[in-house]
Amino acid sequence: PTNHTVDLSPYETPLTRVFINNTGNVATTFLIWLDNSQSNDVEFTLESATEVVVAPGYSDSVKIRLTPDTEASADDMHMTTLWVEAVGGMNLSASIVANITADHHLTIDVQDLISVTPGVNETIDVTFTNTGNLEEYLNVTAVVEGGWESSWVDSQIVLPINGSLQNDLTVTVPALGGNHSLANGDTHNVTISLYHTNNGGFLSSRTITLVVAPLFLVE
Repeated sequence: PTNHTVDLSPYETPLTRVFINNTGNVATTFLIWLDNSQSNDVEFTLESATEVVVAPGYSDSVKIRLTPDTEASADDMHMTTLWVEAVGGMNLSASIVANITADHHLTIDVQDLISVTPGVNETIDVTFTNTGNLEEYLNVTAVVEGGWESSWVDSQIVLPINGSLQNDLTVTVPALGGNHSLANGDTHNVTISLYHTNNGGFLSSRTITLVVAPLFLVE
């Protein structure tokens, strides 16, 4: 094929082949080289001879090794062009594209245990970090055990590769006197989750605990 795509992760080093077919009626010498000007974070190398002789009606293969950087971005184009020159004849080319698969690595940094007071809203600092190989478009959610309400400063965020973002979560802590469990020492889990904005796919989550603090009322 004149265009070929190889799917790989940042941790694979596959070998691909391109075949040269001699459709003429005389043995032909072919010179072979790579143009890596668009390779970006993937190294393309020839693992076969740079000059081959192919008999008429026969074919030979060119082997190309793909070696991605461990931080190769899934957002970028990684391509090489294989050039084949028939000595005394025409030049032909084939493009090989390395399609780096998405490698999602998202972390949620937040305090594990947080004390809350009945009737007093609690603002929680949360930091999201992306150490994967693509820019992430994310929906941010929080579910509080017991049905407590909550809200984010930003419910949708964009995290570049190796980027971090702080986002505040405000939890509405009910006041005493209702049907909520608000005795001293009662706990309520909060699950913070990240979902892909475009397709809704789940990507990461973290659960923390709210602990109800003592509240002294004097009448």
